[in-house]
Amino acid sequence: MTRHRMLARMLITQLRLRFLVALIALILGTAALTLLFLVAWHRRGDTYALALGALLSFFASVITASVTLTYLHVSRRSLAAAETAIALQREQWEARLTVQPRFWMGIRTESADRFAHRPITITCRRDRADNGQYYYDTINWPQIVVDVWNDAERSFRLSAYRLWVRDEEHLAIERPLSGFVVPPNELRSFAVT
Repeated sequence: MTRHRMLARMLITQLRLRFLVALIALILGTAALTLLFLVAWHRRGDTYALALGALLSFFASVITASVTLTYLHVSRRSLAAAETAIALQREQWEARLTVQPRFWMGIRTESADRFAHRPITITCRRDRADNGQYYYDTINWPQIVVDVWNDAERSFRLSAYRLWVRDEEHLAIERPLSGFVVPPNELRSFAVT
């Protein structure tokens, strides 16, 4: 009894119930049509049996064609689902490999970063509007840094930077950066003062 139970459990768990029902219906239909053919052959003769055999062959070819078309339809749907999954995985992989850094520029104060450089003292010329004379003034220029965030899975190398001054025409600063690499998921800063 245990072998029959194991076989029944295997059939129910390993095969789908719909497939099992269709298999049983196909076996019963084949047995019924075989009996019908044999009975008709013995009762009515060879000509009727040949006609019935041709009819049954036609039904068999229709069933084969419908099963083939169903298989093609199901495999086409599963192929489309697989292609969609592959495209999604490709997008996720490219998003992980594509480096899209983010940049922020700000003034670094000594209180914010104890290792920051002291402000630079610069001398500039100031013009007086009333009489057209000028004088030189000394001001402290704060330390300006650019923060670079790399959230990709690959390192990012920044070879140079170019800054434009707002509301000034043709005033840009461009400098090379030697060996400035931002590792994956890290924030690095460089001074632009």
